[in-house]
Amino acid sequence: MKENIREYTLKNEKLTVKFMNYGAYITHVLLENGQNVVMNYADIDSYFDDKHCLNCFVGPVIGRIANAEFTLEGKEYKLEKNEGEHNLHSGSANLATKFWDVDVSEEDTCAVLTYQTKDGEGGFPGNVDVSVTYKLEGETLVVKTEAETDKPTLFAPSLHFHFNLEHFEEGIENHLLKISSQKFTELTEEVIPTGTLLNVEDTPFDFREEVKIGSFITKDDPQLNIEGGYDHGFLLQDKEVVLKNKNKTVELHATTTEPAVVIYTNNGLTEKEKINEGRDGFKHGAICIELQKLPDAIHHENFPSAVLYPEKPFQEESRYTFRLKQ
Repeated sequence: MKENIREYTLKNEKLTVKFMNYGAYITHVLLENGQNVVMNYADIDSYFDDKHCLNCFVGPVIGRIANAEFTLEGKEYKLEKNEGEHNLHSGSANLATKFWDVDVSEEDTCAVLTYQTKDGEGGFPGNVDVSVTYKLEGETLVVKTEAETDKPTLFAPSLHFHFNLEHFEEGIENHLLKISSQKFTELTEEVIPTGTLLNVEDTPFDFREEVKIGSFITKDDPQLNIEGGYDHGFLLQDKEVVLKNKNKTVELHATTTEPAVVIYTNNGLTEKEKINEGRDGFKHGAICIELQKLPDAIHHENFPSAVLYPEKPFQEESRYTFRLKQ
């Protein structure tokens, strides 16, 4: 499969973005000063056994589906159990494991990636035409997702974007994070949402004001203890997430039309994996900002719907704006 990989580059005066046709992986987001702010693998082979989904497009459903089953329009669907009794990142149907068709603009500032899922693939119903656009607008990377299906199905994808604004010379504990959210998902020990949305107030999940991640992530909290860090959904209010490095010289402003964000602090990365420029991987080496629907939405009526219908195409847009400060 490696011989089928093609790499592409989008470039303007502010950003350079490198990506692949395999999994729609973004391998580099280079700022004006040459700094790469996304985690990548040091060798191409690691992308074919990527347990961390480093900057790929995950779908049709990102995250976990409890008990690897769901009921839609009165019909039961069985999915692959690829994480204990549950389905994670759509199993073998994961769009991150597919080769996409790619069309790049003449200006090299925009690319449209397309793929069609097949009815029954991984247990999901419907033939789904998926289109993902990567577009550069000044200091902003725009990611637009569109999809159409021929029968009701689940569709809740996201770009699984891992950031480190400190050159990967240290973890993200000293990064500053702000999330416009009053509610976050309570998880079971198996990292499945219970359906309860907890209030962030007086918890290490209160990022309504800018907070150093390390001041929260080490707290003895039952939700943080599940995975040794964050892997939680936040219901967004003003649809913005802001990440800054410790000296506030690099900023990421992520905005979206999606209703939620999942924050994952790369809790499982080890030195066995070689990342940027051959460095050993390490826990909390990046923060994953996943702009999406809340996980396992099909089982919780109080979550925004993750159902896609033939008569209503999917259209969502997320914008990642990178700012260098003096």
